Formats: sequence, C-alpha cells, structure tokens
Amino acid sequence: MENEEILNYIKRAFELREQECYKQAVEMLYKALNLEPDNIDIMYQLGEVYFLMENYTRAIQYPEQILSFEPNNIQALNLLEKIYLNQNNLYSAKETAEKLYSVEKNDKNLANLIRIYGLLGLYDDIEIYKDQIAGNPNCLYEYAKILHKKNDTENSLRYVEMALEKEPENEEYIVLKGQILYDSGKQDEALELFENFDNNTHNPDVQNYKGLFALDRMDFVEAVKFFSKAINIDKHNAKYYYNLGNAYFLNGWLEEAVSAYKNAIMHAPENLDYRYSLAYLYINNSQFDKAQSEIEIILSKEPNHPGANVIKSLLLFNKGNILDAEKVILSNIENGYDDDYTLCTFALIEKDLGKYDLAEKYLAKVIERNPENLSHKCDMCDLYVCRKDYQKAMSIADDIVNADENYIAGYISGAYAALAAEDEEKLKNYAQNILAIDINCAQGYYFLALARKMENDLDEALECMKRAILHDVNNPKYYAETAKLYELLDDYKTAFEYAKEAESICDSEEYKILYKKYAALSRK
Repeated sequence: MENEEILNYIKRAFELREQECYKQAVEMLYKALNLEPDNIDIMYQLGEVYFLMENYTRAIQYPEQILSFEPNNIQALNLLEKIYLNQNNLYSAKETAEKLYSVEKNDKNLANLIRIYGLLGLYDDIEIYKDQIAGNPNCLYEYAKILHKKNDTENSLRYVEMALEKEPENEEYIVLKGQILYDSGKQDEALELFENFDNNTHNPDVQNYKGLFALDRMDFVEAVKFFSKAINIDKHNAKYYYNLGNAYFLNGWLEEAVSAYKNAIMHAPENLDYRYSLAYLYINNSQFDKAQSEIEIILSKEPNHPGANVIKSLLLFNKGNILDAEKVILSNIENGYDDDYTLCTFALIEKDLGKYDLAEKYLAKVIERNPENLSHKCDMCDLYVCRKDYQKAMSIADDIVNADENYIAGYISGAYAALAAEDEEKLKNYAQNILAIDINCAQGYYFLALARKMENDLDEALECMKRAILHDVNNPKYYAETAKLYELLDDYKTAFEYAKEAESICDSEEYKILYKKYAALSRK
C-alpha cells in the first residue's frame, strides 16, 4: 500500500511539473520522501524541480545527498553540473564535469567538459583531448565556439565545418558558422545561411541574426519583430534585449528603447556597454540627469571607459564647464582613444572655445576616415559658420546635398550659413528644399519665415513662423522670433504674449530680456 501511495505522489508531482506548478510538485515529492527517506529517485526529482524554480541553493542539496550514497551516480552528477553552470560557479562545474567524464567517457560528457574549459579560459587543458575531439561533431562544435570567442576566425570556421561534414543538417552548427561569418565581416555568406531558416524558426539565435540583417538594411520595424521573437523564445538573453533597444532607438521609439536597454542591464549587470548605450540615449534626448546617473555607475567600475568619458565631457559642456569638458576629452585622446565620437566631441568643445583650427583638424580626420558620412560634413559646415566664412560653409552644404539631394540636415546646415550671411535667395532656396523633403519640418518654416522677413513680407513671415510653432510647440526660439515680427508690426501686446511663452519654456537670459522689453512696451 505504501509503495502505491509513493507512486501516486510521484505521478502527481510529474503532472504538476509538466504544468509548471513547481511548488505543488515539491509538496507531492516531500510526501513521497517522507514515506521513503532514502529513495534516490525522489531526491533527484526534488533537485530537478528546485532547479526549474531557479532555487539553486535548495536544488544542490539533493544531488549532493545522492552522491554521498553513490559517488558515481550519473544523474546526480549531470544535475550538479547544470546547477553549478547556472550559478556561474565554473570551477565547481569543471570538477563535476571531470568526475562525470571519468565515470562515463562518452561524447556528450566530453563536449560539456570542453565547453566548461572554454568558459574558464583553460585552453591548455583542452589540448589533452585533441585526439578525442577530432571524431566527435559535438566536441568539434564546442571547440569551434571557444576559438570563435578567442577571435581565431580561421580555425573556428575550420572546426565548425568539420562538425558539419559529420552532421550537415545540425541547426546549431549551421548557426555557429553563420555567426563566425557575420562577425568576421562576411555578411553576404552569413545572410545566405540564415535566409535558409524559416522566419518563424524557434531558434532564438537565428531570429537575432535576422534582426541584425534587418538593422543593416535599416529596416528597423522588421528588426524589432525579429528581436522580439528571439526574446519570446529566450527571455533571459541580455544580448537580444540590447539589440532590440538599438532597433527601437534607431527608429526613434525612445521609451521602448529605454525599457529594452534596462532589461539588457537587468540580465547582464556586469556589461557596461549596455549601460553606456542607455546613457547615450539619454544624452541624445537631453535627459542629462539620467545620463549622469548611468555614467557615474560606469566610471565607478571602469574609470577609463572611453564612451562614458565622452558623455561626461558633454555633460560638463552642457553645464557650461567648458574647460573641464576639454580636460576630460583630452584625457580620452591621451589614453589612445581617437574614435569618431571622441574626436567630434573634442571638435565641438574647441569650436566653442574659439580654437577653430584645432576643431577643423580633428573634424577633417573624422571625415577622412568616413568620407561617405554626411553628418560629419554638416559639423564642418557649422564650424565654418562659426568662423564667419559663410561662403565656404554654403559650399560644403551644397556638396552635401549634391551627394544626397534628400539629406535634409545638409539643407538645414546651409540655411544657417545663408542666414548668417544674410543671403536671402540662398536662405529661401534651402528652406524650400527642406519643406519639399518634409512638409512638416518646423525648421523649414522657420528659415522660410526669416527669408520672408528679409523680403519685408511680414504677413507671410508670420504665417510661416506660426507653422514652425505648430510643428514644434516647445521651441522658445520660434516664439521669440514671432514676437520680433509683431514688434515690426507695432503690435506690442501680441509680441509680449509670444515673448512670455518663450520665457516660460526656457528661462535663459536672452528670453528674460525679451520678456521685460515687450512687457514694458505693451504697457505704453
């Protein structure tokens, strides 16, 4: 009768486990264990269920208890190895894997041992098993992964191809080959491999790489779909959340990007690059306090993190601490970091300090490295506006839009140069081109309004400026310029209302002075 009762408890526990009702399954197993305290199978089942619950402290007790009775119990050793790996207790996992392989010398156990050696970086220990690896596709695959991690592209590709010769349809091997090809810059070959997989495949890595290919072709919505599918299959992979965040960010979905980056950080808190990407998003969205919080965490762990120091410099620059910002960015350069972000930020700071030659030198270096990048050429155009060399600035702007007639930033840079040069025709031409590309662009209406003002067509100028406000209601500059137009029409009361709105949005000294001026005029 007792044996039947035990079997009923175990059967019920199995059913509950299949339904993911783990706590109830544990209760059933404890009832069974109370009836037969030395039953190794029940102990093993308890360890397995606690493992599924991610309660590794409790899970580990049961295989250890089994091994105290039967030191060579294969099931208990396998479970113990899994628990140690999930705890990231790699040295204990290594000892267990070595024990397991000594007890049962099969391909699976050797492949697991090689994988753990790779995680620990014990590459010399793997050499002992080179002869056994050669005939075992799973071992070849694990060794290829290790070589890939070491950036040994040639050999990693060779070993995974050896594995594929033995098992040409193995999905994991094909995916690894695709990863190696992608990371070594052979995107076309990788794309050919991954496109053979169905879009609804349940392999999360395939979905992730399909998302990366969508990013490469700037199809951000499609990329979001693929990364989301990868996450639905594997909800604990930080890399998928990070890639999803990048897709959201590039598509302008900033709230969603923040959420995805935070999920990546939650699943891999030690990865500072994920936190840096969040800080980069914040500073590009003018959320300076949030950016500050993120880079403080990064720099507390890695004081010379190049990207975080660039953001630190930009935060100091934004606060008006220009010389401190310059020191931070110079330190980056002195430490050997001359990436585009560092050099462009340095050029921005030097431009503000009036060191135009130095700013031009570093911008020119960035442009030389990235001749197709029109954004950097816009930065050079803006620098020439600061130097008051307006003709040169407009010449650069014209080169930009000749390279890409739909590149709106080029027309905007040209418009700023034409405005500074008081070139009415050029300003009007740039403004009209901006609006031809984007009829809802506030800056286009702003520049067209100023061109109409130069023509003394104040009614049309007012109409354009109001459209600029309609498309960007939080830009104080547009309200201030509208106030000035009303002043020209001697309508000081309306000018005061617009100046008040500008001052309410931004309490800078410029808008405070304007507010006081029209407040006084409107009372006359």
